[in-house]
Amino acid sequence: MIEDIINAAKNSVIAAIEGTSEVLTALRTAVKDQVTGTFANVSDIATGGLDAVASVASGAIKGTNQVGTSVTQAAQGITSGIVVAVADTSVDTLSAISRAAQSIIHTVHETAGNLEETAVGIVQGAIDGASEVEISAAEAVTSAVTGVLKGADEIGGEVGKSVRSALLAAASLPKDLIESAIKD
Repeated sequence: MIEDIINAAKNSVIAAIEGTSEVLTALRTAVKDQVTGTFANVSDIATGGLDAVASVASGAIKGTNQVGTSVTQAAQGITSGIVVAVADTSVDTLSAISRAAQSIIHTVHETAGNLEETAVGIVQGAIDGASEVEISAAEAVTSAVTGVLKGADEIGGEVGKSVRSALLAAASLPKDLIESAIKD
């Protein structure tokens, strides 16, 4: 079932973003629709929901990679779409942000993408999504950073260190929230 979710998300994203100039909007909508559709087929959303979210995130990254979308833009749109889709379910949104972030980091690593840019896009997407649902930016940032760092640290080596540095150096992210999330 996981492979089916990944492939469906990949194909949905490819179809949505090919030939459009509004990649971020199309990507976000495709991911949101994919999460919503996947949840309709998960019998126990409370336990299977996080795996479904991770699978959609992985498939979406694979799809954006296939069509050459910027990894930062892809990570931002995917994370934002997941936040908005999950907010209306019984799945814990903050856990979903963290699990999606971890999955995105792993998938981008598998495709030899830029993990530092991906990390920044994930956190920006969490902030974007949180602004539309009832989650504070601080909670969204903490969850995204937690997932990003868990994924990066699991990869090993200097990856965790370079991702932390990239998050702290990103002018587009709220430095105080990033510092706080990294300390936790």
